[in-house]
Amino acid sequence: MKRIFALSTVCLGILLISSCSKIPVASFTMDSTVFKMNKPIAFTCQSDGSKDFSWDFGDGKKSTDENPTHTYTSSGDFTVSLVVSNGAGSDSTSQIITVIPDVTGYWLLSMRYSGYSSQSQTLTLTQHDDNTITGRVSSTDYPAGNDIGPNSKIIGDSVMFTFAGSTTKLNGKVAPNGKTMSGKVLGASVNGTWSASSL
Repeated sequence: MKRIFALSTVCLGILLISSCSKIPVASFTMDSTVFKMNKPIAFTCQSDGSKDFSWDFGDGKKSTDENPTHTYTSSGDFTVSLVVSNGAGSDSTSQIITVIPDVTGYWLLSMRYSGYSSQSQTLTLTQHDDNTITGRVSSTDYPAGNDIGPNSKIIGDSVMFTFAGSTTKLNGKVAPNGKTMSGKVLGASVNGTWSASSL
């Protein structure tokens, strides 16, 4: 009789433990809303009761850390997936993030206008979290330089530069590796092409 009671008590305990263990609900957040390539992004798991974690960052890299940090070395759209599990089961979730190039730094800018020879200049850029770009362009012929206009910005991999006191615009694209960009020169009296490579 005592053995039956003890066995019943053990079974009841197992049932109670099992009933208290819940399948986790997968959820995660990120430490930013603007994602730049070559900048670390911190991912935080928000799933209660999880024992195991499986992250897929969409660029071929994975992690089993609970709260990993990941750096993207190219721009584009990436699907970040998280699978969480415990003894009761598993759940998964995913989010699509857009990683944009970071053009902050020094560039060698070449412009070819219609009716003008090619001109090479040094372009100094700072990319801000609101996607605006500030900076300066200068050359040996014009060392004083000229400021980048207030409407300069980057959206995805598309860039647009204006120059202070000028109607000339440079529209173009940044390569996925973030090391080159190129496009068209547009203005009231000039048209042509431009390209830039990081220094």
